[in-house]
Amino acid sequence: MKPTWFLIGCMGGVFVISLLQISWLSWPILLAAVVGFAVVDGIGVSFRRKFKVERTVPSAVSVFKKAKVQLTISHEHRAKIYVSVVDHCPPDLSSDFSTFTGWIDRGHRVTLSYEIKPTTRGLHRIDSVGFLIRSPLGLWWKRIRVTESSQIRVYPDFASITKYLELLHDQRTSTLGMKQIQRRGSGMEFQQLRDYRQGDALNWIDWNATSKRRTLISREFEDERNQTLIFLLDTGRRLRSKDDELSHFDHTLNAMMLLSYIALRQGDLVGVLCFGKHNRWIQPVSGVVSMKRILNSVFDLDSGPVTSDYVDMAEQLERVHRKRAMTMLLTNIRDEDYELNDALRTIRKRHVVVLANLRERALEEVQRQDISSFQDALASVGATNYLQERENLQYRCAKNCHMVVDSVPQELHVDLANAYWTIKRAGKL
Repeated sequence: MKPTWFLIGCMGGVFVISLLQISWLSWPILLAAVVGFAVVDGIGVSFRRKFKVERTVPSAVSVFKKAKVQLTISHEHRAKIYVSVVDHCPPDLSSDFSTFTGWIDRGHRVTLSYEIKPTTRGLHRIDSVGFLIRSPLGLWWKRIRVTESSQIRVYPDFASITKYLELLHDQRTSTLGMKQIQRRGSGMEFQQLRDYRQGDALNWIDWNATSKRRTLISREFEDERNQTLIFLLDTGRRLRSKDDELSHFDHTLNAMMLLSYIALRQGDLVGVLCFGKHNRWIQPVSGVVSMKRILNSVFDLDSGPVTSDYVDMAEQLERVHRKRAMTMLLTNIRDEDYELNDALRTIRKRHVVVLANLRERALEEVQRQDISSFQDALASVGATNYLQERENLQYRCAKNCHMVVDSVPQELHVDLANAYWTIKRAGKL
């Protein structure tokens, strides 16, 4: 408990009276009265613990998206109580909750609403609500904590997936930057007729249907299904950089989820092998309904300050999945990654390998900035040397891959989708 300003004022008044020496009996009597009332009031507030709290939270929230939380408070005491309430929301949820202070009558329920805006993915908990209860005579504040545990799952932001779905219905994926990849013409089964689109091969045109409709009609083919796509997700220190409010790892996770949906929608199987800070294997699943399973398996992942072992990852992939698949290694390679080529050669013996290498946009900005000082010149030379060494390593890795995707994080989702379509429609699986 802590004293209120009213009690402090009373004690101060007694002290002033003692200094003035108006009467030698007055201030001891007043002091005894104040102490007596304070003791009785303190005993009275000590029994005020019967508070009930109910918190309503959203079952799922996207990172950096606002969500509403409701807090309902009531008590079982006979008299109304003056309280100050605060919800113990963790900093990662960025709550705008302002402390509620006021009276709560017996049998009445007070509902408080506030918004959260999570800044990190994962499983977050709100464990309790804090109360500051004023005593009946207003002499004390008593602090108590009421346990009310709630879990909030914070998922990646799927704005890019929603945008893709909207464009997919209109067959306008080029708006996202996705290329229309020519099919080889083999390994494809006829699916349906449709209007001719720019870029269709002449041998796709159905001339009988064209003569009847008096407009160009093309055959649409169905890509080969039941193939497997496995993401090799680096959860080590390589993807801890940030070019904007999202880390490279968050951009990578968003791109992986978008491509997972595309592949599942095409009838392919999707699996994930995490290595680095987290070692996790998600068996390949099929069907769009399996997106929830993949999402719930990776939403709480993050990158950590550990060095990922590429060779160990390749050996683990060999143990858990031996069937031929398209594998996408999502990482950010460095010149010290001398063991990377050994890992790529091991994977390529059985699988199609795509190396998705993230490039820091900040380094490109350093190269483009005007040089006005010696420090600027050193930074520009350092960035140029680093990018040149990175390009040399990427060139050596390309010999052990079927494709290398060199992308900035903000464009990774488009580049991965284009790589997927290129390999799939070229029949390399």
